[in-house]
Amino acid sequence: MAHPSKPAAATITGLVGGLLLAVAIALIAGAAWAIESAAPGRPTPLRPRPTAEPLVPTPLPPFRATITPRPPRPAEATLQLLLPPGAAAAGRFPFGGPARDRIGVGFPVGRINDYDWADGGPGWWLSWRVDAEAGRLSTSRFAQMVRLYRDGYRPDLKVIQQTARGQPGALWLIGNEPDVVWQDNAVDAVVGVVE
Repeated sequence: MAHPSKPAAATITGLVGGLLLAVAIALIAGAAWAIESAAPGRPTPLRPRPTAEPLVPTPLPPFRATITPRPPRPAEATLQLLLPPGAAAAGRFPFGGPARDRIGVGFPVGRINDYDWADGGPGWWLSWRVDAEAGRLSTSRFAQMVRLYRDGYRPDLKVIQQTARGQPGALWLIGNEPDVVWQDNAVDAVVGVVE
């Protein structure tokens, strides 16, 4: 096989080098086009995914609850509510129970006596925990709450027993939204107890 002459070898080398240079330029141009098309002149908008957000309480300034006065009704617009005998005098709803007992308030921060309720306090209240002193703070009934979690409950049994002894007849709630991840998230624990 004959070897090419020096001028022919230079021509072949020049052609191969030129071809490699052209390929490199094409690759760089293609990469620049791909980057530019992936990120046009404005940023890609964020698409936030829904996330669980626990309740973050914000303390309120102290205030006094007052009853809004109502204007008198015209004589021709009277309303008659038929109540069972004696219900109106006892201040009861026609379907049973004092009207005040049907209103409850939750306090993520603070307690019921942090507010001036005058004569309009709720019938019951809670703070999503066990509180040995809460039942003595007002005439409203306090709902004690034992919180659940996958491996147990809180507070510990000693605190629960001590509070129960000090408040016989108290209202007790066991767990708060056991099927909600950012609350008690204790479905497995509850199902295990029921089975």
